[in-house]
Amino acid sequence: MQKFKGKIVSMTPAIKPKEIVLALEQPNVPDVTLELSQALPGKMEAGEELQFEGIAKSFTKQPFMVVFDVEPKQIDGWTGKNAAPARPSASKSKAKAKAKAQ
Repeated sequence: MQKFKGKIVSMTPAIKPKEIVLALEQPNVPDVTLELSQALPGKMEAGEELQFEGIAKSFTKQPFMVVFDVEPKQIDGWTGKNAAPARPSASKSKAKAKAKAQ
């Protein structure tokens, strides 16, 4: 099976995506959607490159979009990094300390 190469335009959800929209022909022009059987770990930024193989399940002519069913193992180049955990803000930490003191 032929592998296709494209650049990430968007992902849904942003972390642990199950759907990735890629630009194959022209930069920043979405023309391929990868629908994943399982979420990928972490996230990647728009503009990063992936290679994939899969089975085309549908397409629309206007605007052009081909939708592929893809297994995570059929994607090369996924480096998914998890977002940094949210830190408590200073005001919340002070409020907790104040509540404990009372």
